[in-house]
Amino acid sequence: MLQRLSDRIDLDGYEVLRVEDVTSIDVEFDRAAFYKKALQAKAIKPSFPSEVVLTDMRNLLSSVNDKFSLVVIEREERVPDECEIGRIKLLTDEKYALKWLSPEARWEDDLRTYETKDVTRVTFGGEYENTLALVADLPG
Repeated sequence: MLQRLSDRIDLDGYEVLRVEDVTSIDVEFDRAAFYKKALQAKAIKPSFPSEVVLTDMRNLLSSVNDKFSLVVIEREERVPDECEIGRIKLLTDEKYALKWLSPEARWEDDLRTYETKDVTRVTFGGEYENTLALVADLPG
């Protein structure tokens, strides 16, 4: 699980990747010292939402759905450049289904189910998701 850094140089939600998809980790990178100093100057410290369970995809999706207003799910190997945003309405070890939220904050009921093994990335708690939830009248 990573905590995202926005262009505004603040922390902007979380992103969970599958371990098998991570090929390398760079701890030093361009502007790293600047980002560290900027976050310190703004008194912003990384945090870890302890309620999020990282043991497997089912528990991850369930815990994120319980704790956060919206979940963003990507299945990059199946549908690159697409994501699903919404609330989980069905979840088993093998499958999930969503009540989708459109980019205009309109609910769209989808009757399809998707394989949890196809999920490559889960994002939650960011400014975009929180704003979309506000417009859709979801509790933050």
